[in-house]
Parts: sequence; structure tokens; C-alpha cells
Amino acid sequence: MGKLEGYHLVLLIVAYIATLEREGKKIDTVIQERVPGVLAKVPYLEYGIIASALMLGSSEHAILIWTLTSGYKGLMALISDEQMKPSFFAPSMIIAGLLVSLYDGTLSRSNMMMSYALVTVILIMLVASQKTTTKNVVEDSVLAHLIFYFTK
Repeated sequence: MGKLEGYHLVLLIVAYIATLEREGKKIDTVIQERVPGVLAKVPYLEYGIIASALMLGSSEHAILIWTLTSGYKGLMALISDEQMKPSFFAPSMIIAGLLVSLYDGTLSRSNMMMSYALVTVILIMLVASQKTTTKNVVEDSVLAHLIFYFTK
């Protein structure tokens, strides 16, 4: 079991800030104003991202992570009566692909920071193109990392 470190306090600060009343723009709007939505014009992008998992060395593991993440998100959408777009399932596949590629050595662990930076840029571009939301990206990141941890 891990030890409680000082940087874990940041999570409590974020939780506290979330309880405060805020005025201003949503983060999705800020991103869409500052980042060009170049991916909005790419038809069927989300299906291409999901199909790309079949080309991974450990595609079964990536698909398992994506399936469990997508199942959870689908169940939550049904419970909350929320409409989901197919593109909302793409970020979890991108993150699962990254995790599996780093784990099986397809991507060098020495390039891990650069890989995460590239995935972050891609996810920001998806938000800017209105293919997904920041809430969806954060939820997918946390779920994919937790599921990866328990299934590796």
C-alpha cells in the first residue's frame, strides 16, 4: 500500500475548489476558443481511432481496457439519461493504447513523457473539435489507468 505524500493534498484542494461557486467559462469553451478545431472535419475519426487498437502488439489488453471503460460510461449514460456520441469513446482507446504500448515495450519508457505529451495534444484537439469533452477525457484517463493497473 502506498504512503500518503504531500502532493496528495492537491487532490483535496481540487475537491474543495469544486464545491465553490464559480463564474466564468467552461474549460471546453476556453479550449475551443484557443485551439483550432482541425479534427472536426475528419469524418469517422472516432471509428479509425478505435480500429487502430487492432494494430497494437497487445491489442487484446487494450481492447479489454477500452471495453471495461466504455461499459462503465455506457451504463452511467443510461442511468443519467445522457446521450453519448460515438466519439466520446475514443479518448479511452487512445489512453489504453498508450498504456499498453508503454507496458509491452512498443513505445520506449524513456520516451514516456513525450508520449503522454503527444496524447495530451491529441485529446485537446479532440475537445477543440467538439468530438469530446474535458469531463469525458478526465474520466477516461482515470478509468483507463485504474483498469490498466488491475489488469496488467
